[in-house]
This record gives sequence, structure tokens and C-alpha cells, in this order.
Amino acid sequence: KPETPAEEKEPPQIVIPETPKKETPQQPQAKKPEAVVPKPEEAKQPEVKKEETPDFVSSGKKHFESGEHEVAVADFRKAAEISPDKAEVYYFIGRSLFKLGKMEEAVEAYKTAIKIDPNSADAYNGLGYAYYTQGKSSSAIDAFQEAISLNPDIDDAHAGLGYTYLTIGKKDKAIEQYRILQGLGSDKADELFSLIFKTKTKEKGSDKGSLLRQNNP
Repeated sequence: KPETPAEEKEPPQIVIPETPKKETPQQPQAKKPEAVVPKPEEAKQPEVKKEETPDFVSSGKKHFESGEHEVAVADFRKAAEISPDKAEVYYFIGRSLFKLGKMEEAVEAYKTAIKIDPNSADAYNGLGYAYYTQGKSSSAIDAFQEAISLNPDIDDAHAGLGYTYLTIGKKDKAIEQYRILQGLGSDKADELFSLIFKTKTKEKGSDKGSLLRQNNP
């Protein structure tokens, strides 16, 4: 018998594995910037323009120089209301009151200036002249000496100290102040000399009152 051909078997199927797909990384989406909302305390307040404060010190000085001492005092007092911690203002109040012959008030103004600024030689000098005018020689000497200790070159204080020494009969000490004034090159040396030796210069007399008016702070 012819051989029966064997049943043909189907060739085995070859399974080709699928190549895994590469996942494309997703780009992170850019975040939208958040709106910055200012905090209540950071919110800008509308600028308020300050009114310019009148310069009462400058106007007071102008009135003082022109001899309008009452007006000068009023200006300086207004300045003191605005800036109560400025020694200069009270110093000028003292000067103006001195010119008006109001010595008690001048003394208080100078003392206030010194309280604010203990290193104010000018205020001590002014206080010395106010005391001298009141006839308080001991207090005047203390004030003048304090002014000189703060500023050895303050010729007004040396002159005032010389006048005070001469008033209480201490001529030698007055001469010492005269020599110091000479060393400073101050024209107040001649004025003090004329008082000590009771002479007259060509331009200035030896009258004590006139010299005090010329030298007062």
C-alpha cells in the first residue's frame, strides 16, 4: 500500500513582541504668576503734602538785628512752640528780652537754653551779662567762667568777667582778663582797658553803661 502521506502540520506562528512605546514626558505647565495683592499695612497711602512751617527763627533774627525786639521775641516764642527742644531759640529769646531790659525773663530763657544744651557757651555768656546787669556779681562770675571753660576764645565772656571783677574792686583780676583779650586780638581789650584805667579812646568813651550795651549778648 502506498504510504499515506502524513498530515501536514501548520508551521508554528512566530509571535513578534511589540516594542514598548516610549512615553513622551509631559512638560510641566508654567504656572501663571499670582497677582500680588498688597497687605493692608503695605498699601501705599496717598501722600499728604505738609504745609511749610514758617521760619520764625530767621524772621526773629531779622527783627532783632533791626532793633524790633518786641517783634523778635514774639517770633522766637512761636519758634519755641514748634521746636521746644532747640536751645538756640531760647538763647535768642534771652537776647531779645535782655535788649528790652526784662532781666528776670532773660535769665529764665538762658537757663532753659542751658538745660537743653549744657554745652552752650553763648547761653552761659548771656546769663552772665543778665546777672551782671542785675548786680548779682557772684552769679555773673560763675556764668562767665562756665562760658569760658566751654569756649576759651569767647571774648564777650572775658570782657564781661573783667567788668564784673572791676565792679567788685578786683582790679588785678580785671587786668588779667584784659591781657587775655589782648592775646585773642579782640577789640574788647581796649574797651576794658578804658574802664580799668578810666581813660578814653578816640572812638569809644569809658562810660561803663555804653560799654555794656556794646558787649551784651
